[in-house]
Amino acid sequence: MERTLLVCGTFRMNLTTPSCAAGGGLQLMDALRSELLARGLGWTVARSVCLGHCTIGPNLKARGGPLLHGCRPETAAAIIDRLLVEWPVEEEPAEVAADACDWPPPGS
Repeated sequence: MERTLLVCGTFRMNLTTPSCAAGGGLQLMDALRSELLARGLGWTVARSVCLGHCTIGPNLKARGGPLLHGCRPETAAAIIDRLLVEWPVEEEPAEVAADACDWPPPGS
């Protein structure tokens, strides 16, 4: 399974209301990409729509994993360390041998 980090990049029209993009969400994306590249991890970092927790952002959702709040560009390494522990790898389905699926079934 390809690992994807979704980082909120939403700006709010009301400048007095917090938003992930205004809080460093876009810089966080760059920092995560740099850290992943340095570690040789082939994860994808993508911009997300609002994750619904604007006042405690920037927010990051690991697809199939945890939702993290208050993520900052300077903590990219710590975020990756945490995800390596908390975001278990899903096993890929085993390939089925071609002869294991006889069709039509014998005797039909």
